[in-house]
Amino acid sequence: MSQIWDDFKFWLRGSTPDPEALQDAENAIRLGLAGGFDSHEVLIERATEILSESHKGADFKGVAAAALARMLQERQEEMRSWPEVTDCDRLDAAFEDLNAMGIMARHNWWCCGNCGSGAMPDEFERLDGVWQGVPIIGYVYYHEQDTESAAEGGGVFLGFGSMIEADSEEEYEANSVLIARTAVQTLESHGLRVEWEGVYSKRPCIVMNWQRRAKPDRFCEDSGETESTHD
Repeated sequence: MSQIWDDFKFWLRGSTPDPEALQDAENAIRLGLAGGFDSHEVLIERATEILSESHKGADFKGVAAAALARMLQERQEEMRSWPEVTDCDRLDAAFEDLNAMGIMARHNWWCCGNCGSGAMPDEFERLDGVWQGVPIIGYVYYHEQDTESAAEGGGVFLGFGSMIEADSEEEYEANSVLIARTAVQTLESHGLRVEWEGVYSKRPCIVMNWQRRAKPDRFCEDSGETESTHD
């Protein structure tokens, strides 16, 4: 009987979303837009799920779409004040250079560090260990949680590792540190500031202002760019 009464009250309200849920949904959209990797469809779906949690069976897709449209307008206004070249543009350019060196550099790569590093051997094998004629020697990446942290004002932490065969864990770690050092130097050459203690147990942190106009054309988990192009 209680559920019937709740459903009736919901019907009387005209399927109005809970104010707190609406705020949470808008925050999710805003964070997704700032991150720059989620499609509009994904953002609407995510917001709809949040809005529907307090009213099972209700369809708030229209409310979510309207919120997205409003925030897209706000974001366009905000972007007009951005510099012509942002730190995200510098990051993208640095990742292009790293890939050309044989270091797989990936944006928004998987959900966390364990999954991100764990997926790299498969990526290496899928590319046959070569990218555009250059042997792949290692990798760097930032994952989805890093993207969210950056979009909220934090730095971008890089996972890293070596793809060079090693006879011991110590040798692997030393090779990985060389990969990270090359990545840091490349990022700095593009005008980015990187903080790192220079050891395997610590991830380099890119101190940057996260202003992403668009998702990179390639080198993302789902961008479809990672076809083997070796000669």
